[in-house]
Amino acid sequence: MSMRNALRGLRASIVLFVVGFAIGASATVAVADSYSSWKLFGPLNGETYKNRAWVLTETSYIQGRTGAYSTSGSVGGGWIGVLPKLYKGTSLCKSTGYQYTSGTSTGIDAPTSGNCGSGTYHSQGASAHWMGSYYSYVSTYVSPNQNW
Repeated sequence: MSMRNALRGLRASIVLFVVGFAIGASATVAVADSYSSWKLFGPLNGETYKNRAWVLTETSYIQGRTGAYSTSGSVGGGWIGVLPKLYKGTSLCKSTGYQYTSGTSTGIDAPTSGNCGSGTYHSQGASAHWMGSYYSYVSTYVSPNQNW
């Protein structure tokens, strides 16, 4: 093989690599999560728990999420609920109301839906824990800010 043919082959390979990289890079979706620290608490009605809030961003949407879990094992349906809340700046942007476990489970997480336009967001939710005849409510820590 001549030097000239070898250079043509190398040039073609480089062009194909660059084109393939550009196609692959344009197909990626920007996803970012900003999690609060876990809050550990209990015992409540004999169970110990943890909860946290986070912001999930993708190019087409943003969510405030809240999760709460038993660290003692599975609990009955309705024993754990979460209230996800999404804030834009210092103002509440979206909240869905409490959502509860529907069956025996170790926990639940749930999202908000919708957004309030571009800006800086954070999440701080709450969780509900069955005490036998009433719920005990525990706020999460605040998630780090996330720009969207």
